[in-house]
Amino acid sequence: MLLGSFITNDLFHVNKAEILKKVRHSTEFSFSFILLLIGSSIVCTLGLLLNSTPIVIGGMIISPMMWPLMQTSIGVAYGRSSYVRQAFLLLVFSIVASLTASVLITFLSPIKLLNPEILSRTYPTLLDLIVAIVAGGVAALAISQPKISESLAGVAIATSLMPPLCVSGIGLALMRPDIFLGSFLLFLANVISIIFISIIVYLLLGLRAKNDPVFAKRATFTLFMALVVVSIPLFLLLKKYTFEVQIYSVSDKILHRSFSEISDSIYISSIDTSVPSFFSKDREVSVSAQVLVPDSIEITFDVQQKIQSELSEALNSDVNFSLLLQRSLGVTSKKASEVSKKRSLLQAALVSELRMSDANYDIDSIDISYLEDRGVWRVSAVLRADTEAFRPNINSGALENTLSELVNTPVELSIELIPRIAIGMDTANIEKVRSSVMSYLSDNYPQIDVKSAYVEYNEGENRYQISIEVLVPFSFQAGYDVQQLKSYLEETFNSEFALTETIIYADKIIY
Repeated sequence: MLLGSFITNDLFHVNKAEILKKVRHSTEFSFSFILLLIGSSIVCTLGLLLNSTPIVIGGMIISPMMWPLMQTSIGVAYGRSSYVRQAFLLLVFSIVASLTASVLITFLSPIKLLNPEILSRTYPTLLDLIVAIVAGGVAALAISQPKISESLAGVAIATSLMPPLCVSGIGLALMRPDIFLGSFLLFLANVISIIFISIIVYLLLGLRAKNDPVFAKRATFTLFMALVVVSIPLFLLLKKYTFEVQIYSVSDKILHRSFSEISDSIYISSIDTSVPSFFSKDREVSVSAQVLVPDSIEITFDVQQKIQSELSEALNSDVNFSLLLQRSLGVTSKKASEVSKKRSLLQAALVSELRMSDANYDIDSIDISYLEDRGVWRVSAVLRADTEAFRPNINSGALENTLSELVNTPVELSIELIPRIAIGMDTANIEKVRSSVMSYLSDNYPQIDVKSAYVEYNEGENRYQISIEVLVPFSFQAGYDVQQLKSYLEETFNSEFALTETIIYADKIIY
């Protein structure tokens, strides 16, 4: 009673005849409705393509998409099937017209990039459904209360309808089924949730079925079941999105800690994460990082393996970790520049000589350092070979003299040979897998240089573990898709594969 003295209960002071008149008038199939609909679609599509939120909002303001949904809700609440049929036909026309306008504008536009405004509407979650439910409730209340602006309600609903519908048109124009399906799922879920919550609001306000109560009950139940059905994939997508956020947070923490232990000069420019779909047999999480490393710092293969192990342990999942290294160049002294050039010459010459001596060896690591106090270059290399092919065929003395003459400085060369031992499988099959990897990369990506490909096999899990190191020139921007390579290998050998890649953008090799 005390609360009632301060708050006026005006929710049930509704003019039912006025509501019906207003909705019927606003859903007439007229030129004004068509012009507003097409204009809204054009403005929203341009705003999305331009990545401009204010323009998208402008398109929402003029959208008449609210009225077919409100008439459907009132038709169900009142039990008038004729209202529902008319509204449904108008809604179908609105969808087709908006998609057509969006497709045409996208075709004519010189800008066809997928920006954040577009991508944010292609990954719907349960949270988007909640936004639509609130917007639908506000819109239904606004129509019943004259003091609440109808344009405000229209914008609230258009926020949930026009952008995803226009993004669907953009997806059709760009022939991107993933963009179309994701955004259209969001649009469909929003339509169902807005109609359902509006029915509930109108029933609470006293707009109950008088003509056909059976129709009202059946339609309400059907909409409820449809809402439950569309909520399931949205819930799963929300769960996936939450996991992706967790993966990014954990990866960011581990990577920054690991590289800060090496040097504060190392800069992580980007971290990309992805998780497999719910229908994928592969449950492996992918994490890739682009790192700027000063020229004086070496990132070893062991560092990458350590980070991958930490990620797998923290995420409790198999992790495919890719590390893309880029050299950050600073102002160096003339002496340091000469040392760097000679190191690059020694590395390139050593790799060339080793490859010419025997193609059965993989270069596991190379370490080159200049001992200034002695005026000597110390060069060490670790080679890995299959057990059957483990036959040293390298004249280290002649190679040491060649390197010394190249830099006109004494060179101390040490080479260690390590056999590669497969677990549970003969080396012939291991070599077939390795040859397939090398052939696939050389045939499909001739611009890159494969430095090594290590293959191990776990018989118990029927699983191959492959570690690939490639050198990519700065001029090669396209990159390559390691997932395609993985799919090719799994189809060819009918086994599971886990790939670890190290991609180096530099004028010298980093192991």
